[in-house]
Amino acid sequence: MESTIIQASHKKDKGVPCQKREASKQEAPVDSTSKPQANKLPQEGKKKKKKNRRKPYSPSYRIPKIQKEAMEIVFNMARNLMKLKEKEEQRMRQPHFPKNDFFS
Repeated sequence: MESTIIQASHKKDKGVPCQKREASKQEAPVDSTSKPQANKLPQEGKKKKKKNRRKPYSPSYRIPKIQKEAMEIVFNMARNLMKLKEKEEQRMRQPHFPKNDFFS
């Protein structure tokens, strides 16, 4: 039962920063000459690293490329089949026997 009370109080204080963190920030003096402290401070002018681009011959690049090409081939085949089906339906709608004046 105590754990549920702790969890509920934790949910309420979600937006409030922890007091221990604030105290540790205030106690630590900022000294730019010491290297360990300087490494911990955020550098404002530092650019973000670019994401590693996938190399063209790596498996992580080739497999999606092959899948994409296969899907394009399948869609082209389906499109061609639909066109052929339409042509076949048009051909079947037309009279397949020559006109005679005999029936008129």
